[in-house]
Amino acid sequence: MKASTKTAPFDFFWYILNEKNYKKHEKDFYDIEDSVSAIDSFRDEGYRVLHIFELDIDGEITKEEVQTQYFDEMFKSMIEHQANVSYDLINERIKEFIFENKEYDKYLIFHIHELTRLKGQIQNLKRFKPNFKLLLDELEDKLIELHSIDNSKLNLSRSKNYSSKKVSFFGAEKLKNKHLIELYQISIKYDIIDDEVMTENDFIKFFTSENPYIDKLHFRFNCNNIFAINYIDKLKVLFSNLSYSTITKSESFFNKGKTLLKQSNLDNMPKNSKRDLDKKRLDSLNLELDNLIDKIQK
Repeated sequence: MKASTKTAPFDFFWYILNEKNYKKHEKDFYDIEDSVSAIDSFRDEGYRVLHIFELDIDGEITKEEVQTQYFDEMFKSMIEHQANVSYDLINERIKEFIFENKEYDKYLIFHIHELTRLKGQIQNLKRFKPNFKLLLDELEDKLIELHSIDNSKLNLSRSKNYSSKKVSFFGAEKLKNKHLIELYQISIKYDIIDDEVMTENDFIKFFTSENPYIDKLHFRFNCNNIFAINYIDKLKVLFSNLSYSTITKSESFFNKGKTLLKQSNLDNMPKNSKRDLDKKRLDSLNLELDNLIDKIQK
């Protein structure tokens, strides 16, 4: 799934409006595979039944959660979320322009015109055409309104918003933006998180937030407990204040079954895989994380 960025805030929509990509996304919805879940697909009826398992240290199932998920509901929710992401990305980029004392008009007008071209792509849609049209129309109205607002009314002056350096809850001060982006890309590659749930911008906001709970930010794992706990243990080296204790205090980390992670959950998570396939993939993940750590510590 292609994620939008500040320089390309509508990349997700260009991607998903391609019929081939849409069909792949729909197929993946019904054909999801994971070592700690099972799925019953009812494609003709438009839904799936997902069985999510929690495993103990020996890899035995201790809990099963059953969820019925409808493709139409999921897809509508996803594109609504992505429309908000696109607007937030543009807003963040404008703040950067103002901070750098640069004009942002050309940037904003370019993307308003891009929206017009994007809306032309929905004319031939067989499904979700009204949904896309409504979202893109609303987004266009918001950008036009943003273009008409004077800088002073945006309340984004350097003195008010950038004079004091924020302190990250998890201690991300030594990490540059490029490091967090690389960490995000690794996390997506190994399905640690789902890019439909957590965008690159969400990821950066989460780890640089002064208080993710107050900011209503959360980190939901998309992997089994073995991968999750290894990932956390690796990140302890990168973040000066990330530990099982601060994760618990943050009230913002959730496992794949959407259960809030607490000290007891983290202490009891299995740290080693007994599956050869998992072990190989886990070693590959840890190697990429180690390489990133080495790069940052040089």
